[in-house]
Amino acid sequence: MAKMVNKKEDHPENMSFGKSVTTLLSGSTLGMAIGFFAQLLLIHFYLDADFGIFATFQAFVMLLSVVVSLRFEDAIALPKNLQGATNVLILSLFTNLTFCIILQVIFYFFAAPISFYLKTTSLQEWFWLVPVTTFLSNTVRVLELYLTRIRSFRQISLSRIVWNIGTSSGQLIGGILQMGTMGLMGGALVGRIFSLINLSLSVFFPNRSLIWNAFEPKYLVHALRRYQRFAFFAMPAALLNALPTQLIILGLAYFFGEATVGVYDRGYRYLVIPAGLIGNAISSVYLAKASEALHHNGLDAVTEFTYRRMLWIMAFPTLAVMLAGPELYAFILQNPHWAISGQYAQWIAPWLLFITISSSLTPIFDLLQRQRLDLLFSLGAFACQMLVLWFFGTLGNPLWAVAAISISGIFLRLIQLGILFYLAQTPVQYLFSDWIPILFSAIPGLILINLSLYLPIWGNVFWGFIVGLLFFGVGFYIYNQKRKPSNSY
Repeated sequence: MAKMVNKKEDHPENMSFGKSVTTLLSGSTLGMAIGFFAQLLLIHFYLDADFGIFATFQAFVMLLSVVVSLRFEDAIALPKNLQGATNVLILSLFTNLTFCIILQVIFYFFAAPISFYLKTTSLQEWFWLVPVTTFLSNTVRVLELYLTRIRSFRQISLSRIVWNIGTSSGQLIGGILQMGTMGLMGGALVGRIFSLINLSLSVFFPNRSLIWNAFEPKYLVHALRRYQRFAFFAMPAALLNALPTQLIILGLAYFFGEATVGVYDRGYRYLVIPAGLIGNAISSVYLAKASEALHHNGLDAVTEFTYRRMLWIMAFPTLAVMLAGPELYAFILQNPHWAISGQYAQWIAPWLLFITISSSLTPIFDLLQRQRLDLLFSLGAFACQMLVLWFFGTLGNPLWAVAAISISGIFLRLIQLGILFYLAQTPVQYLFSDWIPILFSAIPGLILINLSLYLPIWGNVFWGFIVGLLFFGVGFYIYNQKRKPSNSY
């Protein structure tokens, strides 16, 4: 039996970094396309306030999803054998279920005071759905990490397609039926259920004997004791890392109301869909490759390669949004009203770039057992950004608040990346070594975008972006032909 397991686990490991990422991106790209075009349709069926309430709901789900399993799932990559990883899987799922039941009780009794003090009274009737959605979201993440452990990237890719199809179709049907906020939340629930069913079939049936053994109390107790550092350090650090992006939604709702959150969320949503899918695809592969490279003194090369690839992939779209965000959003959404979302996006885009890259590399803290350092940095970063949010929120201008949060967030994420590079023994100067080549490669495309704004043709800025992206791709090719690759990952 052990030999059979090893064969299953070893075969996918032969996949290169690029092939593994391509496998995940194939599903991610299709999922992104489905989700992106669905969002274009949703604006015709829902109000700004509907999007604002749903964004606030999602913020609660995202924050609670970080804590309910105490981040035990991050230890799935560490055991040397699959039985050990399966033990951690069951521990994570059990912890997730237990805490979500506790949350359900808390929201049942305290939904009214929570919504009152956070000024989210419109969300009060939906708080009962938060623990359910949190349980589904976290369970999907746990199962994806287990499939990453066994290098089953195709199943993860399929799961993300199913998630987006379920969510998009559910929300569109809800919009057509004029269900309001209920349609948005119902669609999100359907997508998670579809994804969970798909992942469960890929995890539980092929590994049922390992899973059955993992229910032995002694195995669960052993996993709990061995990886308790994840609960004490990795979980609080992950929560503090997630808080700024989600608390800005809660903060905007508190200071400016749900309609403002809805407009901000449109600016954020059209950026986070592609950034999140690309980041998740690369981080899944990075976790698998980094855990393997750690034992062969190759963590520095994998980290450098991953950082540079992500920076080049995301750089030009980020710069384009910073240059012409309002015009791009007005064209894509076919409504000048949404140009204000593009103004938010101009500030969100660079912050989101560094969030995506640094989040993909944070497994370094877990692999090197440096969760305490992760927690200390996250505490300082959280305190800094909360101070910025409070100060600029009281000034009464939501755009100023978003801009200030973005600038401080970029600075803090660069510090975090420097720490991660230091731990991985990757020269810190590599953080900035590609910035000038990227800028020179982007200049022709950015000039085209700027000139396209004055062309009297339909979709001028969009076509300028497409042609500019092609020019940037040529620049990327030329630069990488001249530069010898550091590794074959």
